[in-house]
Amino acid sequence: MKFLPEMSNLEKIVFLVSGNGGNLKFFHQANKVLGKQLFDLCVIADRDCLALEYGRANKLEAYLIKYRKTNNLELKELLQGIKPDLIVTNWHKIIDKELVEIYSKKMINLHYSLLPSFGGLIGAETILKAFEKGCRFIGATCHFVEEEVDNGKILAQAVLEAKLPINEAINKVFRVGCLIL
Repeated sequence: MKFLPEMSNLEKIVFLVSGNGGNLKFFHQANKVLGKQLFDLCVIADRDCLALEYGRANKLEAYLIKYRKTNNLELKELLQGIKPDLIVTNWHKIIDKELVEIYSKKMINLHYSLLPSFGGLIGAETILKAFEKGCRFIGATCHFVEEEVDNGKILAQAVLEAKLPINEAINKVFRVGCLIL
């Protein structure tokens, strides 16, 4: 069963960003390392952040917008103009129901836990919580975005034993997250 379009059919990937942009950088560097443009990358930020700076510095299509779940017009119009094949939601916002429905099966999220554990938390909070609870395993989950936060169909997971010092664990989970994305 196919979940996502074939990689050869992915022409435009949009990253919705709020932070450092590690996943965006990984995809951008993959294009460079392979010596050919596998896909066009576009950055849409909901705030000034390092990911937006990276996009601009590397001449990627980059936008700063104001988005609220109750006012999606700017994002909706921007996405309609871009016509993305895939949207990676790496920002600290909950996407409204209308956009989730419009981009059903084209919108994915990378969550830094083994969902369904620690849904609703963001970034390293999930890993810190796993350590606090004494979890034996940590990891990352790539899933479709659904209206209910962190509840979409799971596409891939990466699992690590929680035997590392916390900073090393955070780094490793972020790295395996890039790979499953």
